[in-house]
Amino acid sequence: MLGILLVVYTFNFIDRQILSILLESIKHDLTLTEQALGFLAGFAFAAVNATLGIPLALWADRGNRRNLTAVSLALWSAMTAACGLAQNFVHLARIGVGIGEADCSPPSHSIIADCYPAHQRATAIGIYALGIPLDVMFGLFVGGRINELFGWRQAFLLVGLPGLALARLVRFTVPFPRPGFSITVTTTEAHSSESSGHAEGHFDNVRVLVENILLGEGRGFEIAQGRLGPGRIHHCMRLRGAAQRALECACRRAVSRSTCGRTLAEHQSICEDIARCYCAIEQACLLTLGTARKMDEVGAKDARDMIAAAKITVPLMGQTVIDRCLQIHGAGSFTAGYFMAEAFSYARWCRQADGPDQGHMMARGKQIIQHYASPVKICSSRHLPGLGRPEQRFHGVGRG
Repeated sequence: MLGILLVVYTFNFIDRQILSILLESIKHDLTLTEQALGFLAGFAFAAVNATLGIPLALWADRGNRRNLTAVSLALWSAMTAACGLAQNFVHLARIGVGIGEADCSPPSHSIIADCYPAHQRATAIGIYALGIPLDVMFGLFVGGRINELFGWRQAFLLVGLPGLALARLVRFTVPFPRPGFSITVTTTEAHSSESSGHAEGHFDNVRVLVENILLGEGRGFEIAQGRLGPGRIHHCMRLRGAAQRALECACRRAVSRSTCGRTLAEHQSICEDIARCYCAIEQACLLTLGTARKMDEVGAKDARDMIAAAKITVPLMGQTVIDRCLQIHGAGSFTAGYFMAEAFSYARWCRQADGPDQGHMMARGKQIIQHYASPVKICSSRHLPGLGRPEQRFHGVGRG
């Protein structure tokens, strides 16, 4: 992206400065005065460029900066190429070039500021600013050489036409970061020393085009919940696998490690922990399987009760089982030689993912109370004290 913007900036100055090296040839060909040449090289271009610079920059703040850069590049490149067809002084006024080039730097600087963090931004802008010396080093030399070989008209054409192809490249390759969004922190998970994890995004008056809104305004939470159902079951299956793997490692450890003259497998507490782990894994497996089956039959929305139950149960199961297996392995289980420290962190993290499990417990608990609190949902009123006929409330039979 930065390389493309650098090329655009270089073209900006080449198209702006090419006239200065072609003035002598133009003067002789069109028989122009020195005053006319001065007007062309200075006032005509600068007046338009300076007048429109700030308004176009304000437009860039409110519009699509990438598309604006591409349109401006196409405009000034086309106008530069059109100068090669000029037949008189008016045709060389280069007003179109001034309009196009007035909108080169503002959107480019804005895109760079959004795409690069603060500690890299100065370097990125410095690289972008190399467009000026690159123009001086190569642009004017090439323009002068073309003028010597083919004439000033061909020089305008050959310098301007490549910009049209570059404009198309800008339109389809340069990213378009939305104003107001930035990544402030990239977190690292507790078990990892690598720069991985989750990003913390900051939204400050972010504007989204109407055609880019999904489902509807204010329905982001609904979209997230719709896709989180299958995602939670995915994590439940992963946790079940991690717990099973930890149990298998603990069993191998129990028969290979001895304390007090006997293997760990011969200690009652170890056998009890192994049995509890096995039971917990199988229970969580059946709950996950039942949840997945209900999702297949009625969809994630109508299976949210089972999804919530799995979200509450399975991460806690994984955390508990892996914790027991860590205890069986001892301090070595926290080193890189074992996977269990990372798996434990993952299980504990899943209890916070998509909201703490207490939130799911509270929501599911309210649903269960509502479901079973109504007598109609359980049985007839004659089985509930105080809800039958007045004469049956305490004696259970009628008076007759």
